[in-house]
Amino acid sequence: MFDSSGMNREVHVPFLEGPAGKFRRPTRRNEVNNIILDIANASEEQAAGIDMINDSMAQINKLANENMSIVELTSKAGRSMADQAHSLSYKLDFFTIKDEYNGKQLQTR
Repeated sequence: MFDSSGMNREVHVPFLEGPAGKFRRPTRRNEVNNIILDIANASEEQAAGIDMINDSMAQINKLANENMSIVELTSKAGRSMADQAHSLSYKLDFFTIKDEYNGKQLQTR
């Protein structure tokens, strides 16, 4: 179809699957409107799904950062405990213990 300005005003409508797998063009305005509504609904569902994925990724990122902080704190605590154990061992090396049963002097190391 061409209008008075010579522009092609033909509307292209997708084919629909009809009985026995044959394809046909929608014949009624309601069918076209239903197709457009279905596309709009699908777009909204996709947008909602993308929002859910973004929220999930943000939560994963937050948990990963929290885990990294916990690992750093645990590592610092481990190093501190190792330093304290070394210091305690050094202080205990000063003492000797007498074995009352055998009568021998024992060193802690």
